[in-house]
Formats: sequence, C-alpha cells, structure tokens
Amino acid sequence: MLKAGFAEIDITPTMDVPMGRLFINVLRPERVRWPPTGRIAVFSDGASITAIIGLDLGIVVKPSNDELRAAIAAKTGLNPTDIMIACTHTHNGPAVWAWRPGEGVEYLDFLKQQLADGVAEALEALTAGELTVGSIAAPGWCYNRRPVYRGRDGKEHVGTHGPRGGEDFLRMEGPEDKELQAVLCRDGSGRPLGGLINFACHPTNTYNVPAWSADFIGPLVESLRKEYGCPFVFLNGACGNLSQVSGIPGRGREGGEEHAQAMGEALAMKAIEALAAGRTADDSGLRILRREIAIPQRRPTAEMIELAQWYLTQDPESVDQEDFTYRMYGHPYTMYHNSHSFQEWIARETLGMWEWQRRAASRELIEDIEVQVIRIGDVALASVPCEYFTEFGLEIKEKSPLSNTLVVELANGWHGYIPTYEGYEHGGYEARFAYQNRLIEDAGYMMRDTALELLKELI
Repeated sequence: MLKAGFAEIDITPTMDVPMGRLFINVLRPERVRWPPTGRIAVFSDGASITAIIGLDLGIVVKPSNDELRAAIAAKTGLNPTDIMIACTHTHNGPAVWAWRPGEGVEYLDFLKQQLADGVAEALEALTAGELTVGSIAAPGWCYNRRPVYRGRDGKEHVGTHGPRGGEDFLRMEGPEDKELQAVLCRDGSGRPLGGLINFACHPTNTYNVPAWSADFIGPLVESLRKEYGCPFVFLNGACGNLSQVSGIPGRGREGGEEHAQAMGEALAMKAIEALAAGRTADDSGLRILRREIAIPQRRPTAEMIELAQWYLTQDPESVDQEDFTYRMYGHPYTMYHNSHSFQEWIARETLGMWEWQRRAASRELIEDIEVQVIRIGDVALASVPCEYFTEFGLEIKEKSPLSNTLVVELANGWHGYIPTYEGYEHGGYEARFAYQNRLIEDAGYMMRDTALELLKELI
C-alpha cells in the first residue's frame, strides 16, 4: 500500500547573503516577498522509499547536492541516491556556491539541518493514501525566449530575449511546453495530504526586485494550500529556453510582483481544474532508478581565448559589440541587447573555463551526469541536473511508457544549459561556451536517451 508524507521548511537566508545570480547583476535583498521554501514529499510502498524535494533556490551544484543528500540520509536512514533534490530556479533565492564570498558554507550548513529535519517530519507523517493525477494545458504564461533573426551574413541567428518582430525577425526557434501536471494524495477518508505540481518556466518575474522571493511559485502553492489545506511540491519542467516574457511587441509588462501573483494564481486554478477532472493512479508500487553518464566538456579555440583577452582590455565604447560577437562566436548576439556588462561576463567565463581545463590533470575533462527516474504507481518523474531545452522534455513525455511523466530539471546538481543541435547552430546565450554551457553538443541527447531507457526499466 502506498504511503505519503509531506512537510515544508523555511529556507529564507539572512539579508547579508547575496542573491543567486551567476556573476552579474548582483542584487542585495531588502525584504522578503514569498519566502524561499523547501517542500518535501516522501513516498513509501513498504519495500522502497523516496524523498522528493523542491527548493526555492537558483541552483545547487553537484558537490553541495551530495552534502545535502548525505545529511538527510544520516538523520533519516534513507538511501542518499533515492532522494531527489530539485531547484525551482527562482532568481530571487540564493545559489548554493560553496566558494563564493558571503554565501555557500554557512548557508549550506543551515540548509542541511533544515532539510534533514524536514524529511524526518515528512517521514513521521507517512499515511496510506491514493493518488489523483491530472494534466491540463496552461497557455499564456510561458513562452519560448529564442527568436531567430536573419543576420548580415544571410544566416539564421538567435538573439535570446529579443522581440518577436522587426525587419530581420524570422520565427521563434522552438516550441513551448504548455502542459501543467498535478498530483494530489488523499488519505482513506479523502483528506488531502499533499501534492506535486509540474510546469516548465524560468521564474524571472521578480528578477529586478530586491527581495527574497519564490517568484510565481509562491502564490501558486499558497493558492493550492487555501484550496486543499496541504502543501504542494513545485517541480520545474524542462525550461532552459522558456520564460514568462513573450517578446510580443506592444504587450504590457510581463514581470514584477503583480505579474508573478497573477501567474501563480492562474496556474493554481489550472491545477485545481486538472485535478477535478483527473484520474486515480494505479497502486503498482514505488521504484527508483538512476544512472550516471560520463559527458565530456567542450573546449574553447585559441582564437576565442585571444579575443576574450583582447575584449577585457578594451574601452567598451570603442567596441562594436555585434562585430565582436561575430568574431568571437560566429553569431551577432549573445543576449539580444549585447550589453557590455554581459559580454564582459561571458568573456571572463570563457577564460575561466580555459583555466580550469588547462590546469586539469587530464587531456579531457569529464563530468558525471546523474539521470534519475522515480515511479509512483503509474506516475513517473524523470530528472536531469541541468537547464534543459524544452524540446527534450516534450520528447521524453511523449515517448515515456508511463501514463503521466513529470520531467524535472535542475535536480541533483547543475551542469549548465543543455541546448539542442539547432540551438548550438543558432547561437545565443544558452549555447554560448562558458561555465553555464560547457558540455559537448551531444549532452542533451545522451540524457534524453538515458531517461527513456530508465523509464522503460521502471515497467
């Protein structure tokens, strides 16, 4: 018999911890809006047990994720590799970097204690239950953020976050994932115990707001708690190339706290509608599988290194940004605006990767990428530790042998953006070689194939 337990923990940092941006646009919090929260679901069938955790954090790198798993296991006795820790990717939470000044070690220690206590609480709450699962289209809240333009060389290029219009605009590069999936667990009397929500979108509504914030996830789970009286774990889908900004000229502001509130409440209504029309999942037990795949890093060319070094010595007013981007990457854009601060960051990132790789005691740097799948009855979760292009998520859901498959990104580590081959061909921010995109171009397909193989093994 399936049992489930749920818990929530406060993971709001102190005001002296910087927000979890990568290395630019550092913003210091002045207040708390929707408090960053850790949401925990534990499932057991008597033979196996898993903890599924959603954290309102930007990212957690793999070594830190391993520490979190170990701390939970030490307190609860769970197998560390049967735990899934996924970040919602709010840009108004901290990133767990153990080496950045002002954050990392102290916050990581705090997070370890909170998570261990939270999972223990969820284990104590284990109750026999039945799952309802629903799926619904939720259009109008998330869009592909990679418009394709005709470059001066006659070729097609992406300008990330550019407008869907203008003389050179051709089309949007890829699709959007409009599906919202909701899972609700009720006890034998029909009382809601808790649930899962899966939707794919970069949470960047509150990007420029100096406040700790769960972004749209905050009002989403608040609304569901009001409806059902229980916590819901938000798990972000494959949204590496998606955001809430449409890029449609003439649209009103698609960001800020008001938009986050409206977005969260609208998605909650969709979840309620999906569950009202949902089906009862079968009670075929619980199974957890994982596989680590070795994926090499890409290498910068000698010309890229020379150009990055040159750029950092130049007066930004004297540099033609589009010309430099063509020379450096073969494309006219990184972000569509090609601001100097962004270009400088990417140049430094290129040099940082080069230093890392040339100091390694190996001719080839390999990263171990964990793909994890969990089956709860006939509902599956398939997770990857990256910012995954939505094309991969859609394909995994389509080809999965399970009735409902929730694709979860930024789970059990972070290894950067993972575009499609077409994404690399078009360029743009997500495909730009740097710390946030460092794996070979086959990486997304290797993860996809591994996820589908594991899903088939779950049956």
